[in-house]
Amino acid sequence: MIYLRVAQFLPERRVVDIMRVLLKVDLSSATVKKMCQRAAKLIAQVLQELERQVAQGTETKHLDETGFRIGGRLWWLHVMSTLTLTCYRISPTRGAMFESLQGRVVHDCMPSYAKMTDLIHGYCNAHLLRELQAVMEQGEIWAQKMHRFLLLLERYVRRAKYRAAQAGNRGSPLVSDEIWEKIDRRYGELLALAITYHEENPLVSSRKRGRKKRRPGHNLALRLQDKKEDFLRFVRDWNIPFTNNLAERDLRMMKLCMKIFGCFRTEAGARDFVARYSVISTAKKRGWEIVETLVLSAKELAVKLQAA
Repeated sequence: MIYLRVAQFLPERRVVDIMRVLLKVDLSSATVKKMCQRAAKLIAQVLQELERQVAQGTETKHLDETGFRIGGRLWWLHVMSTLTLTCYRISPTRGAMFESLQGRVVHDCMPSYAKMTDLIHGYCNAHLLRELQAVMEQGEIWAQKMHRFLLLLERYVRRAKYRAAQAGNRGSPLVSDEIWEKIDRRYGELLALAITYHEENPLVSSRKRGRKKRRPGHNLALRLQDKKEDFLRFVRDWNIPFTNNLAERDLRMMKLCMKIFGCFRTEAGARDFVARYSVISTAKKRGWEIVETLVLSAKELAVKLQAA
């Protein structure tokens, strides 16, 4: 019943109908609600342990956020995920980042992520490709060349990882120093082309005071120049992927939930839901039986998380 309500996003009335038709069990919507709340309270006791494992583990963390409607207002759902763990959290502000993170993180270009210090950052190049596509539509040739360059790099790195894995050399350097110098030089040439184009063709603005307005393509080129190491980290670091698709996939089901439910009426209800779905998503990644996981006690679930 909890599985139908939380994992399959069925409304309480439909869960009641399914229980009555298939199992001949008469329940009320209030009973379904109380059972889900009881399960959420048990899971909430181990949620801090789950968040600690994700934040301080050695796996690469994928971070992302999306809008979440609660009580008719816009809140934010944050996700921190790895290949084996998922942790969701809601916040009234978009910039409320997870704390005590260690190691490598992959994310988009939102400024709040860049403020997280003592971490190895990797930027999502899927976002970058979309931005380049928009600039290409404005007729800027450098963006088309950079777009093609990044796709070729991604293909080269993907094949290098495959060859290394087949040879049993997982974790070995993906490119030689000679090839990296060529990549670095080409990247610099494309940025120089972009910046030269915008400096020779400044945007005409009626603004007389303050910083001069720049085109989106100019801002993008300056960001690529400033964050070069983070955008190209996937080339030299085996553990940094080309995109942040893992976090985006983990958020996709929550967006589906929003389309079905519309919004949550209370903050408590939203917190209970994301706590339960953190465990469900983790169970899926680890190959656990979801129904069996949901009926575990808090102590048993904590032991299972620590043992995995």
